[in-house]
Amino acid sequence: MDVKLSVQNRIKSKKGATLSEMMLALLILVLVSVVVAQGIPAVRNAYNKVTSRANAEVLASTTLSVIQSELSVASNVETASDDRVLAFENPSTGRWESIGNLTEETDGIYLICYNGIDTTSVNTDISYPIVSEKAQAGLYTTIDKITYKNGVFTLYNLKVCNKTGNVLATIGTESGSDCLYHIMCYNYNE
Repeated sequence: MDVKLSVQNRIKSKKGATLSEMMLALLILVLVSVVVAQGIPAVRNAYNKVTSRANAEVLASTTLSVIQSELSVASNVETASDDRVLAFENPSTGRWESIGNLTEETDGIYLICYNGIDTTSVNTDISYPIVSEKAQAGLYTTIDKITYKNGVFTLYNLKVCNKTGNVLATIGTESGSDCLYHIMCYNYNE
């Protein structure tokens, strides 16, 4: 009962807190501040990772969509002996095209247009990135190769990377060390 009266008297008292109470309150405040300050960078890093991965997934999906719309209507597909696509004709434009990296890998995947069927003569005036640099949001897309056989294009290792080369997203089904995606060609004639 004496403790209860002592606490009640203390609450009603107009006196301030003792030095030891102030030091304890300050110590608690400092400890809470340190914990919060250490947690902020971890939260920021987690947010940045999630945002980068989400942007990479969107970029991969957008890139695949554009590639799919180009390849699904391709005609007169020219391939190497290993079925690697050299070029194809776009029936809506009449241009010979291919898909791949035009210059540096970090520039992303381009729709490469040729001067006629000569695949050594790239027309850089009308070749363009599959996805604009601004839409890539600091990321870039790569593809190892595209093959064509029996009316089916196969994309090998379509990847989205950050500028340091870390792979953030891939498209396709894993098959051994490759990640494959198949696209049917609507203009296939055997």
